[in-house]
Amino acid sequence: CPVVWGFDANYSDINYDYVLYKDNTATITKYKGSDMKLVVPETVTYNDNDYIITQIGDNAFQGNDDLYLVELPETIVTIGQYAFEGCSNLISINLPDGLAEIGNYVFSSCYNLNNIVIPNSVEIIRDYAFMNGCSYDVYCEASSRPNGWDIDWCNNNDDDAFVTWNYKDKYIDGVNEYILFNDSTAMITKYNPNVTSVVINETIDINGTSYTITRIGKEAFKDSKLTIIKLPNTISKISYGAFRYSCIETITIPEGVTTISQYAFQSCVSLKEVVLPNTLIKIESYAFESCYNLININLPNSLKQIDECAFSNCNNLNIFIPNTVIRIGSNAFDYVYGEIRCEATSKPLGWNDNWQYDSTVIWGCSR
Repeated sequence: CPVVWGFDANYSDINYDYVLYKDNTATITKYKGSDMKLVVPETVTYNDNDYIITQIGDNAFQGNDDLYLVELPETIVTIGQYAFEGCSNLISINLPDGLAEIGNYVFSSCYNLNNIVIPNSVEIIRDYAFMNGCSYDVYCEASSRPNGWDIDWCNNNDDDAFVTWNYKDKYIDGVNEYILFNDSTAMITKYNPNVTSVVINETIDINGTSYTITRIGKEAFKDSKLTIIKLPNTISKISYGAFRYSCIETITIPEGVTTISQYAFQSCVSLKEVVLPNTLIKIESYAFESCYNLININLPNSLKQIDECAFSNCNNLNIFIPNTVIRIGSNAFDYVYGEIRCEATSKPLGWNDNWQYDSTVIWGCSR
């Protein structure tokens, strides 16, 4: 059984069970209430002594379906394993600036959590503390994974579709939202879904500071009515699902972008033409899946990899694949009924045996 050092007393009130310590600190070991919005106290009083709450104990809030919003006090230093695991309706929780350690599976299976910010003070994160079947965004003030964070701290393994480093702040301008970074760059995370045409500026000025817009964030334009967009040359990243289900018809991706992320343009059924940059190296899975009306897209000679289902169900697509492409994943070109013209004279070894289905393939072509 676990050893509790410096033990003073066990104590319970109407909402919590506590372990109290001789150094006048306390751990919340169980939450017994049914609040939807909860402000966790900084102190608890027992026998006329005030104890500072510094720890959320193992399993303390586990499986609570009532909680929607949780505000933790600045006194919290440690959050124990499984503390909020399975809080399926939890939407928002803050991590205080003095927090140092997060245990295993703490925010696992929190399916409705929107996002969470990990402050620079966090030195230790245990296995699978975040994600485990969830798709919320994790914003880290650290510039990269600290040594004290387990390699599997997030079950997406630092996947930048969900994990963002070097976080500084969030900025909301009407219906548009941005993430600001410590290097004076910014990412669009949400844009007015009702605009049909937009020119994105290279910078945004906030309180006298200019931030260069370098990224289109996860699902930033998802479901939007946008048909035309002009991206600035400062853009270097198109994130997960950035334009999926939007009404976009044509787009030019700026030079400098190296990856088109997963689901970036999935089911953009009005999309007809895409101009890709000469810096592009990788097109990730489902990036253009079910873009039924996509007719033209240039694959540059810089391209090396096309992942699974990237162009699946692009029924009207005609495409040329240069011989620089050394890997193609399964089903990447399924149900493409236009011509697939390949510079290679036969299927390269790195192309999956099932890279296409029911498509016309012509080998040994030139542009």
